[in-house]
Amino acid sequence: MLFSSKSNIYFIIFLNIFFSTGCQHAFLIRNPYMTFDSWKKVINRGIDEDKKIELDQIPEPIMPAGKFFKEQYDLYQYARDILGQNPPIVDADELLANPGGVMKAFFKAIGVPYKDEYLTWVPGNYWLEKMCVISKEQIYSQQLGSLWHEVTFKTTGFVESLRKYPNRDDLPDDVVRYADLSMKYYEEMYARRLKPL
Repeated sequence: MLFSSKSNIYFIIFLNIFFSTGCQHAFLIRNPYMTFDSWKKVINRGIDEDKKIELDQIPEPIMPAGKFFKEQYDLYQYARDILGQNPPIVDADELLANPGGVMKAFFKAIGVPYKDEYLTWVPGNYWLEKMCVISKEQIYSQQLGSLWHEVTFKTTGFVESLRKYPNRDDLPDDVVRYADLSMKYYEEMYARRLKPL
């Protein structure tokens, strides 16, 4: 199972219940400044300026106390310390910058032979409908207003992000607060990430 810090809270709850069911666990991480800046833009897409939502306004359980990063880190520690695994960690930006190298390292870490064909796929959302453990209604409710989904469903391979790391001073206060709270968990996992081969 692959766990991302942007995972939906329902997915986090599911993981806490079914986490130790014999799976090989892996984690996808992303810099909190990028994550929260992006997430805030997505949730405010199409909303009038005077009605924009601040991250602080999002209640638990939608926004968990650890802002997703602590919850992801706790799952990582559980897999490592309780299940005795060494779960591979992939940094999303490194994956997009060097998909071949990162995927080779990932497949080596999980003991599966790597093939270059894993770097491309057929566009569409068939994998969501056929392989996700949540209902179609939840899948599509998560997609409403999401530019990420629109773009992702059209891709045929990994595409390096044109977006660069934001300057912390240029970010909204709530994004900085949430990213600062999350950074220690991200940095701990980033230090243990897979290096491209």
